[in-house]
Amino acid sequence: MITNVEYDAITQDYFITIPDEILQKLNWEEGDSIDIEVTDNKQILITKTEDPTSEDKFKNTPEEYAKDFDSYYEEYIQNLNKDTFYEGY
Repeated sequence: MITNVEYDAITQDYFITIPDEILQKLNWEEGDSIDIEVTDNKQILITKTEDPTSEDKFKNTPEEYAKDFDSYYEEYIQNLNKDTFYEGY
């Protein structure tokens, strides 16, 4: 499938339109957050990501939010330790 790079003269931004067929296959919709990466082979990878500011995050109670934070932080520390544990030896 081919699409064109377009230009908005007002914002001076370039953009592409993702065809509806692709959006439906990926189950993407307006407002979804995406991550865009350019590979060494000059390919563009576009991946749907979870938006940390999405409304779902704010539906948690303070206790649920704290539990989520604790689990994310613990996972971060464990991964950090895996990466740095043997550096000094």
